[in-house]
Amino acid sequence: INLPGVPWYVIVLVIAIMLLIRTIIRTIRPNSGNSMIRGDRSPVMEVSQENDYLEAELGFGKGTVVYESERFAGGNVDMHFGDYAIDLTNVRHFTQDCVLEIDQSFGSLSVIVPKFVRVVRSSDMNFASNSALGEPDPDAPQTLIVKSDVNFGTLQIKYQ
Repeated sequence: INLPGVPWYVIVLVIAIMLLIRTIIRTIRPNSGNSMIRGDRSPVMEVSQENDYLEAELGFGKGTVVYESERFAGGNVDMHFGDYAIDLTNVRHFTQDCVLEIDQSFGSLSVIVPKFVRVVRSSDMNFASNSALGEPDPDAPQTLIVKSDVNFGTLQIKYQ
């Protein structure tokens, strides 16, 4: 973007403010039940593990979500302003075309997976980082697709 007379850092600042406003609006939006409606910004850790699917709303705190089932069909994680981990090491079977969708802003999220699964990352990153710690087994027979939208945060895949 080249706007005559406007320094590059002003453009970056405007984009950052727009992303912050987007995150705040998402955080306080009303919806049909499980939502982060907290005026006091207290920690939120609302998790559902039904039908081999993970739903999690996390924010304003820190903690670890341990997925209990041995079968994982996918999930959706919204994480804002916190330091959280999603532990999938109990899983023994990742279904075919298994997708974990992550929407993350202003915080750190680690996804911990067993070494017998290969993680394929598809990321939309804005002032953020996405990394892997460790590697899958060379002949890892299963695949987990992680689709993420990360703004001003860190997403890390950890193999254990």
